[in-house]
Amino acid sequence: MQLSPTHTFSNKYLADLAFILLSPELFRSSEHSFFLNEYKVSSWLKEEQCQSDKIDAHFENYDIRKLGWYAEKLMEYFFSNFDDFRLIANNIQLFENKITKGEIDFLIEDILAKTITQVELATKYYIKYNGQYIGPNAKDNLEKKYNRLVHHQLLKETPEDILRITGNQKISAAKFLVKGIIFYPYDSFIVEDFKYPSYLNRNHQKGWHLSFSEFLLYDFSTLHYIPKSEWFGLNNTLRIDKNEFPDFFKQAFQLSKAIMVLDEKGNRGFITSDEWPN
Repeated sequence: MQLSPTHTFSNKYLADLAFILLSPELFRSSEHSFFLNEYKVSSWLKEEQCQSDKIDAHFENYDIRKLGWYAEKLMEYFFSNFDDFRLIANNIQLFENKITKGEIDFLIEDILAKTITQVELATKYYIKYNGQYIGPNAKDNLEKKYNRLVHHQLLKETPEDILRITGNQKISAAKFLVKGIIFYPYDSFIVEDFKYPSYLNRNHQKGWHLSFSEFLLYDFSTLHYIPKSEWFGLNNTLRIDKNEFPDFFKQAFQLSKAIMVLDEKGNRGFITSDEWPN
């Protein structure tokens, strides 16, 4: 089984970028989705693999502190180097009466169409728990994120702050690029019994989750631990054998109550402490 869209890329940054560019959209295809030509993107990634020193230089001395920031830096490289687009600006603060009222992730120009697009980026992982979809940190919420993206973050008109940057050219479209995985209860996952909101893409990536006490009831012989810095491209994972499970998770839960793993079949899962999500 293909573990991710990135398994052929030996360069970590390209593998992580491939996850963002090639994995299925989390939300259902709509007027709001930012679509990429998969064939052209795949060809570009292969070319970049042959000159990976370029992207290595982009990340020289870079420390991955937050996945969201890291994802933005990956896409900054893409928009700056992919021939179809020109990066006009990113991380643009919007002000009203000298008070910050918002931020735009990316402002790009389509080279051929000569149009300008706002692109909002998000990489999200949600665990289905008691009918809700919540993040591993138990603070993020799928429905709130979707509504905020559609109703608040995508611009309906072009503000003065942007017109000054574009030379009075208006934004033609406001889109989001949202990639990620929904983790379903293990018993539902293994029989492919997936029930989810209508705004999710039916082909979204899926994984499983178990609390630690539930996990011990199943006969897992080995797992691979995925550090958070590897949640995109899976370039560096740690094998854990069955006899190591108790000690490993006891220590891991001291740092995080939700641990991402790969099972023997290459499926992603979250194992949560019995206290999660409280």
